[in-house]
Amino acid sequence: MISNSLKIISTIHPRKFQSQTLKGLLRNLNTSSAQVHNKPSSTGSLSIPTRLPISNKIQPIIKTNKPISKLEPKTTPSLIEFRPYFNRPPPQRIPPFHHEIKSVEDFLDSLKRPTLKELTNKFSSWDEFFNSNGKSMKSKSINVKERRYLLWAMELFRHGLDPKEFAVKLKKKKTIRG
Repeated sequence: MISNSLKIISTIHPRKFQSQTLKGLLRNLNTSSAQVHNKPSSTGSLSIPTRLPISNKIQPIIKTNKPISKLEPKTTPSLIEFRPYFNRPPPQRIPPFHHEIKSVEDFLDSLKRPTLKELTNKFSSWDEFFNSNGKSMKSKSINVKERRYLLWAMELFRHGLDPKEFAVKLKKKKTIRG
């Protein structure tokens, strides 16, 4: 009894019953609009339709604004697509010099932040600079924003990118007038 009433309501108001499974909705759509099941009423002569016909213009919507006919099945990518990443070694922790950068000083200058230029005396060599992590930078009393920016820039440099392309200048302080 309850399932019949749910079917009736779901055919009338498909958007209100989005939690109904796709299979159930497709089953409701596949029933022909001419099919109307009648039950005899208590009076005997009148019959009440238990299922209302579905017009071709109404299509139920499922969690998106696309009709069922337009939905594409979601598939997970196969492992073949990820094959280049399986056997590729990770980038070198201490990268070679490239893009006209020969020292820690050149690297920090290319990042376009004046506060980073002051950090050249905290790192004695190229190896020490690229072996440092967040904790070692914290022990050298480097600001949190500078640490995060430096670690991000160091990782991009390890992957072979030019610091002139990815360097981001500091934003000017906002002035509040009034």
